[in-house]
Amino acid sequence: MNHTLLKLSIIVPVYNTGKYLEKCIDSLCASQDLDDALYEVIVVNDGSTDNSQEISNCCAYKYSNLRVFHQDNFGQSVARNFGLSVAVGQYILYVDSDDWIETNTLKTIVNLIDEHQADLLFFEYRNIDEQGVEILKRKWPFTGKSFEYSGFDFLTNVMSKRHLCGACFYVQKKELLDMHAMKFIDGIYYEDAEYFYRLVPLAKKIIYFDHPVYWYLQRQGSTVRNFKLLPQRIESCQKLVESLIAFSENQLFPARVLYWYRVAISDHATRMINFSIILNRKDLLDKSLRFINENRIIVYPRSLKYGGIRSVLWSFKWRSIYIFHIVKFRSKLFLREKCGTAKV
Repeated sequence: MNHTLLKLSIIVPVYNTGKYLEKCIDSLCASQDLDDALYEVIVVNDGSTDNSQEISNCCAYKYSNLRVFHQDNFGQSVARNFGLSVAVGQYILYVDSDDWIETNTLKTIVNLIDEHQADLLFFEYRNIDEQGVEILKRKWPFTGKSFEYSGFDFLTNVMSKRHLCGACFYVQKKELLDMHAMKFIDGIYYEDAEYFYRLVPLAKKIIYFDHPVYWYLQRQGSTVRNFKLLPQRIESCQKLVESLIAFSENQLFPARVLYWYRVAISDHATRMINFSIILNRKDLLDKSLRFINENRIIVYPRSLKYGGIRSVLWSFKWRSIYIFHIVKFRSKLFLREKCGTAKV
């Protein structure tokens, strides 16, 4: 393989997904119209304890453009960052090892991002369950429209309407990632959101491909859907908020972009409150409120345009509880400062 000619590097972090891994790899290597000599697939086995290592090694014998690496279990972010460090393609695509790519789509997306000289290409994806049934069908705000956006416009006009932060739904120019030393933060949930909140405004041109390229499997055992991990999610929200505060304060962005960051910071700070209340953990609630007050985070009402009446009622419920607790907490702070007696 001539690495100087590679157009695309596909990075696949793997942890205990032996049940799905071969289908994922086959979709990338056996069912595509892009010449094998023009792209590579990088599998990073993150210390799997099932048969993922054996499957990866077997697939490496089948496909000449597949490279397999094994490491101890450091987490998905570390695996992705390692994959990026060894990638040599002009563009980067991340794929989760239990998902797969639509047949004969790689050539099209590579040609599109090349033709438009874009920094990012966003494509449509489909959610599917383990029975193969499509779920959570989305109404895309721009379906049927071809568009080019600056990073600023995409952030404020598109991402404000949809949560489009999945690392796997974009082809990314490696030159842009290297220029800004883009890495995933280790050891947090919402690492994709944190990553794209920093990456998108740095892109000069983002284009959209109105075709389903990615099949996103939503399974019961995945960490994305595990509500037992709410305490860790609270901590992750705090780290994400800290990162966004530090990033946005050091950028000369237009006012509308800075406002978007304030809203994003508010949203994730409010999640800390919501999760604490769901867990009925006063200690976590007080800690979250203290963090919000110390960082002077203002709560903005989120757009409910796409949520329907159910989302409106849900949001109203949590906003009401939040307002009650924030007022109660700030009253305690005021009493402690004035009287020195109230405990927070």
